[in-house]
Amino acid sequence: MPALPLIRRGIVTAIVAAILVSTAAPAIASVNSRDQSEAMRYGASAPLGEVIADFTDADDETDTYPAPWPVNFFGEKFEGLCVTSNGGVYPVATSSTDCADQYDEDLANLALGSTAPLIAVLAADLDPGNCDAARIAQRDGSGDGFGSPCNVYIDTTATIDGRDAVVITWYRISMFEDENDETLENTFQLALIKLPTTDGATLGFDFDLEFNYGTIRDGEDGYGAADPSEECESLTADCRWGIGIASYTPATSASAPAGDAVTPATEEPAPADAPVEPAVEESAVGYEFFAPTEVPNMLDDGATPLISNSLGTDVLGRYTCGMVNGAAVGCDPVTMQAPQLASTGMNDSFLPAGLLALFVALTMVGAGALLARNTAMTASAARK
Repeated sequence: MPALPLIRRGIVTAIVAAILVSTAAPAIASVNSRDQSEAMRYGASAPLGEVIADFTDADDETDTYPAPWPVNFFGEKFEGLCVTSNGGVYPVATSSTDCADQYDEDLANLALGSTAPLIAVLAADLDPGNCDAARIAQRDGSGDGFGSPCNVYIDTTATIDGRDAVVITWYRISMFEDENDETLENTFQLALIKLPTTDGATLGFDFDLEFNYGTIRDGEDGYGAADPSEECESLTADCRWGIGIASYTPATSASAPAGDAVTPATEEPAPADAPVEPAVEESAVGYEFFAPTEVPNMLDDGATPLISNSLGTDVLGRYTCGMVNGAAVGCDPVTMQAPQLASTGMNDSFLPAGLLALFVALTMVGAGALLARNTAMTASAARK
């Protein structure tokens, strides 16, 4: 056999082996067999805390819990957290205060419609009662056995990095309308993590917010970009999701003119030039993370997935900001990026294992070429 084909054969064999070695670098491991992101904070065998029983097999439900510390949200102190099955959390006055179950609007419209400030983790028409047979069976212990699907979990006694925390997890839940494949599901989470603060009526009670996304596969509805107060058509370019936080200021009427003020006879009348307090109109300010991003692009298989981006952290699928002295800090719009090479090639998990594999691969290429050369020389000598 001529020497050149032998050399080619040896090099090709070595390159193939090198490719097999270099692509064997381990990928980032999933937390469990269904959630594709490292952002989620879980217990050993289930989401943290306990299932909110009122949400099981139900739709459009709300439930209120005592906040483990008073929450200063946009300058007002709240002592309760009202959770909705539709991906929202409302800081409320007390542990017995109700909240709305609004969804499919942008954050400002959600706050105005609810007449309350809110945290929207994924404010869409989620339905814990819309559960396919496989997830229902897993509630009885089959499947991968991790947690109870189609439920919302809450843990008000969690600890994250040594700090008190509240963790709420919407676990393997589908959308309501069921136009999509019934096996599609979403898993996401809100963590409120207490910061060291000074006690006071509204000062202090600061906290970090974590919006964590494990898998986002069902994008059946949302709000319309053209009219953020209306639902969009399913999985169209017009669809958006309300994700972020919103303040709310109720309306107040103007105080009576000073000359018309009614005062007890024992008091002096108000001065004629006393200032008149102006009326304040109802208002809300939304801090939207993803207003420009189409819902189909935010899905796991979309162009710019939620699980492949981040805010304020290097953990993909996690978006963080804070409330400090009642003001939003770092709750900025996110510029979404296409997935990096993490799922297809060289990424952080490639190093250092990938570099070692690459060194081995190059060594094998060199060895293969040398072996082919020696084989060719031996064959040539045998013919002489």
